[in-house]
Amino acid sequence: MARLFKKAPLYARNSDYIEKYVNDSTEYIVFDHHNFEMELMKSGMDSISLWNVLRLTPDVYRAVQNNSWIIKNELVKFEKEGIRDRAEYVLDTTINLIVSADQTLAMHRTPGSRFYSIQLRKDNVPVYKKADAGSEVIKTTPPGLRNLNVDFSIPAMNGSGNFWHTMHLHEDDIIRGYVSEDFVEGVIEYPGPPPYD
Repeated sequence: MARLFKKAPLYARNSDYIEKYVNDSTEYIVFDHHNFEMELMKSGMDSISLWNVLRLTPDVYRAVQNNSWIIKNELVKFEKEGIRDRAEYVLDTTINLIVSADQTLAMHRTPGSRFYSIQLRKDNVPVYKKADAGSEVIKTTPPGLRNLNVDFSIPAMNGSGNFWHTMHLHEDDIIRGYVSEDFVEGVIEYPGPPPYD
């Protein structure tokens, strides 16, 4: 559910907008209503119920500088008359929303979580921008690096042969691109995340 609240719309992510429209900490929170509704539909949560919860609870903002929570003391939301009923509704509805999202997530199917790397035949292997030996070489593997994490292979865009797609972290540098199968000795499968250099 947390991912629903992560991205403000583009227009609200600049200093001009902040200077003009943000007058207290909770006004940093801006919903992208279209994407928000789309994410709700995908998650299986009821849109009306979530908006009711948001309308019945105070705005809350977590300050980046010191991790403190800022709660907007909206008097009408803390009004004693009916607060128990409102609190019960919010609690029950929030639980139902989380259960709905969890059930939807449980229905998702993936091929599993295996990890793979290729063994390189030599050092200084070219890493191409595209699955094409005629494309730009964006990196060359450093000396001594003989394994690269990969996630798929694909036929060359032009010409023959296959290319392996890599996104490998090596000494705080990301090696990302395509490696020709001509430089590959073999493939290693790992049941969990492969070791990083």
